[in-house]
Amino acid sequence: MDEFDSDKIFPTRVDLKKLFPQSFRYVLASSFWFLVVTAGLLVANLYFSLEVPSAEPVSGQPEGLGSLVAYLLDRLLLASVVITVIKIGYESLHHFLYSYTTELEHLTISRGVLFRSRFSFPLARINDVSLTRDPIELCFLLYTLDVLTASPILQSGLIEGLPKKSALGLQAYLLALVESSLPNIKEDAAINVQKRGLAPEVADKILHQEETKEEPVPSVPR
Repeated sequence: MDEFDSDKIFPTRVDLKKLFPQSFRYVLASSFWFLVVTAGLLVANLYFSLEVPSAEPVSGQPEGLGSLVAYLLDRLLLASVVITVIKIGYESLHHFLYSYTTELEHLTISRGVLFRSRFSFPLARINDVSLTRDPIELCFLLYTLDVLTASPILQSGLIEGLPKKSALGLQAYLLALVESSLPNIKEDAAINVQKRGLAPEVADKILHQEETKEEPVPSVPR
């Protein structure tokens, strides 16, 4: 018996990560504090190695307070480098497994490495799509896309690590999809946003073109 293939049965699945990819800077932003600690220990280690005169160790142990501090800093730096490398490797795998798609009129966000999470948001229940950034994301020129819904159980979902072009494009694309899920709206408007590079306000005019178009009123003969 053939395995179930959702793409064959439901061909409406769109991989948004390919259209609006995350930046690899997201890995560095997620490991920011680990990098800061490692850099601080490296600077301190260099300072003590240059400023504090070396002493001959006795039985494999350093002598003097300065040498003891340098010895401890050296060991802390080594441990910090190992932990930071593990952290960057973990975040790289998390970045690779991160996915966000649209299928069956739902926005689906999957993330996690050891413990996977999958969130699904009906497009018709999405109230707003906003962009936010914290100080670390500001330093790395990244954005987080926040999807707000009317559901009392799952009220919001986040897509992190987006560069400016992907963030603005994905925001316009999702807003167009939300509009297209409403009745009497052009269904291909969201695709036009991505293919033609339309701004959100222009896309909004296209979405409501049929509603705003007024038919001429025939004149009544006197």
